[in-house]
Amino acid sequence: MSDSNFCHLHCHTEYSLLDGILRRSDLLDRVKEWNAPAACITEHGNIYHMLDTAKQAQEKEVPLIIGCEFYMANQSRTLGKGYWKKGQRHTYHLILLAKNRTGYDNLVALLTEANTTGFYYKPRIDRELLSQYSEGLICSSACLAGEFAQAVVTDNNYTDVARWYQNLFGEDYYLELMLTGVDGTELHKEQTKVNKQVLVCAQDLGIPTIATTDVHYLNEKDAYSHDVSVCVATNRKVDEERDHDDDKSAELRYLPSKAYYLKHRDEMAMLGFPEEALDNTVNIVKKCDLDYGFNFKSSIVVPDICKGADSMERLRIICKSNWDAKVPKDIKSQLIYKQRLAHELVVIEELGFANYFLVIEDVIRYAREELKAFIGPGRGCLHPDTNILTAEGFKKIVDVSINDKVLSIDGTYRRVLKTWEYACNENLMCIKSYYGNGGGIKLTRDHRVWCIPTYKTAAGIYKDISEPMWMPAGALQVGYRVFLPNFNEVRSGITSYDGLELTEEVLWLLGYWVGDGWIQSKKGCHRIGFCFNYTTKLHCADRIESILRLLDIKYSPRRQISDKNSFQIVINSKSWCTRFKKLFSGYRISHSKTLPIFFRELNNQQLTILLDGYMSADGSDNDKLTACTVSENLAYEIKEIALMLGIPCAIRSEEARDDPRGYDSSDTWYLNFARLDRTFVKSDNNGYWMLGSC
Repeated sequence: MSDSNFCHLHCHTEYSLLDGILRRSDLLDRVKEWNAPAACITEHGNIYHMLDTAKQAQEKEVPLIIGCEFYMANQSRTLGKGYWKKGQRHTYHLILLAKNRTGYDNLVALLTEANTTGFYYKPRIDRELLSQYSEGLICSSACLAGEFAQAVVTDNNYTDVARWYQNLFGEDYYLELMLTGVDGTELHKEQTKVNKQVLVCAQDLGIPTIATTDVHYLNEKDAYSHDVSVCVATNRKVDEERDHDDDKSAELRYLPSKAYYLKHRDEMAMLGFPEEALDNTVNIVKKCDLDYGFNFKSSIVVPDICKGADSMERLRIICKSNWDAKVPKDIKSQLIYKQRLAHELVVIEELGFANYFLVIEDVIRYAREELKAFIGPGRGCLHPDTNILTAEGFKKIVDVSINDKVLSIDGTYRRVLKTWEYACNENLMCIKSYYGNGGGIKLTRDHRVWCIPTYKTAAGIYKDISEPMWMPAGALQVGYRVFLPNFNEVRSGITSYDGLELTEEVLWLLGYWVGDGWIQSKKGCHRIGFCFNYTTKLHCADRIESILRLLDIKYSPRRQISDKNSFQIVINSKSWCTRFKKLFSGYRISHSKTLPIFFRELNNQQLTILLDGYMSADGSDNDKLTACTVSENLAYEIKEIALMLGIPCAIRSEEARDDPRGYDSSDTWYLNFARLDRTFVKSDNNGYWMLGSC
């Protein structure tokens, strides 16, 4: 079957997570089977698959167009939490295809900026950024979630939207025609309305159209599997009645349909797509220089340092000369290493890497013997006053000796085999963290540090980019999470703040208020409230009342809240309201809650008490230790405490959706605390939570 006159230019594979279920290998095979002019993949907000897919396409001899379905910000990509009203769309979809290497480079630049400067639920770009990186790109209007389509659906000026993109991309801007949804549904009616205006706008402005299917799976029979995947992504059941405008479908706007599969041109024509729209897909392929300059073959070139002699023989001689110094004398070790060396030499010879190893050996030998330089990844230097944790306690690194056991990155103590001390003629840098030794750690820029790279969101919050990794100290940036020791010997804690004695009971009370408390302070009314549940929090209420009596603070009797399952204890005191407002200076409503402003000055024991109070109010200790809050800043402060206490903690967010009971709903941040072999245990003598031993 030949399909050389049509190309699908809007396809999602398994890299559009929990949305596309089309396997890339299946797509490439089908394109080759149909003799289509090219394959094109446009994942949601990423091209993570690109190198692997390009390699597969090269092996299968299938031309590949690299593309992406971007999230286009409504207004600026820097606008985040607090700007958008509930139900207001803050992103649109937009298809961008790289027609040459310049386009590919700009595609990468846009994705980088989207993730580092425009991330708000999704990695977003905006018109300003697109204008800067538009060269070498082909643009199409995308699906019903596109800016053009949404302007049509909401009866806004879609002509202005189309004209802006046309002015930017010229002849490389296209309007997409689609047939999606089930006949008679609102989704199908909206798509029909959009298609009608696409043809009108194309006629009025001279913008070419293309026929697309928004492919998410290979065959029509895969529709059910796709629906299950979307239900997992949107937290719904397959048999649940759906409205495409509900919150769960804000980004994945799919009703059960069999329309999103890979169709042949003949089938597309039978569905009523104009011939011109079908032909234009081939015209786009012809515009693209599909040689993006990728080279998947080894291109290692090394000089022949043996000057014509047998390099493998030279390598064998070097290995033999170092044998006695490196290999233990016992017969078993000699046999094991002999077999291993023989295997390694065979592999090196088969790959033609002998000269490469000889060059490296020559460089290292020269550095060690002639330059007297320290080599290898551990060359970095620490200041002699740096504290090192050993099995016997802290020592300055200058006092560490051979055979001392020092704490390693894997949490075990390892024996010191050798030490070096030398004059350093380079400037040292200093690493300081939000918590830990106030003087920081002084070290050379090439010293490797175990850290987590982060980026700063539009809301000013630092979020993790990757898993922990080794990184030269000189490459660290402000906001990266650096793993430094945090012990009571370093952070001694504080006993009072602004005249308030920070006893165990006071810290626990403050922690509970953070989890489930409120302040009301206005003319003639100054109140602090603590909320409780009749079934699970009665013991907490007893403890709060006991603490208030201990502090000689007057409070009202327990008062039932309207839902009849909860009650609250209220303090009526202007002086205590003023004190609480100082302690929680950023508090206005629940969304702006934070920990007490002094929390980074507390020691581990004090932090544990504060965290226990918070978890008593807002935590859950069933099969997992979890907590949730509507304050993003508070969520990340709690995570910071967890890191200070050595507790792995992960955060996930959930966008607000309508509450069936009619209550106001807010975005929620969930904290999951990893237990591993470390658990929270209750102390019988003082009543607060503390960390058990590892």
